[in-house]
Amino acid sequence: MNAKLIFSVCSNSLTAIFLLEEPCVYVVNALLCLMNILQACGPLKLAYKAAWTRVSLLKNLLSDESMASGFGCSMRDSMSESVSDACGKSVVLVDTLQRSGRKEARENVIDCLLHWTNVDTQLSSPNNLRTLVKLWVKVH
Repeated sequence: MNAKLIFSVCSNSLTAIFLLEEPCVYVVNALLCLMNILQACGPLKLAYKAAWTRVSLLKNLLSDESMASGFGCSMRDSMSESVSDACGKSVVLVDTLQRSGRKEARENVIDCLLHWTNVDTQLSSPNNLRTLVKLWVKVH
């Protein structure tokens, strides 16, 4: 009896359109969201790599004492800001990779932690490490 009632209600094309409209909107929105997440992974990876490359370059500049003395505190501040920025970009990238279902999220967390270990701990806030460890726990 229920099947006959549904068939009779859906046989009217306008009623069928209105009944199907809402579920279709949800499906389309979910697909568009997934496509946006998948498309976002490429630019986020680029931003992530650029941020950690900047940290590496600043670290090399700071290790050269003649260069570092010319910049003074501003170089250390810039390094600290760069590490925070790289950690933030790492979190966004890994979260996006996870939501897109890609398995490379784990490798990226490990890569982030390895990058962070190359940074002098005096130049990085403890919050940066805490954020990366939380991310590692979330992924594993």
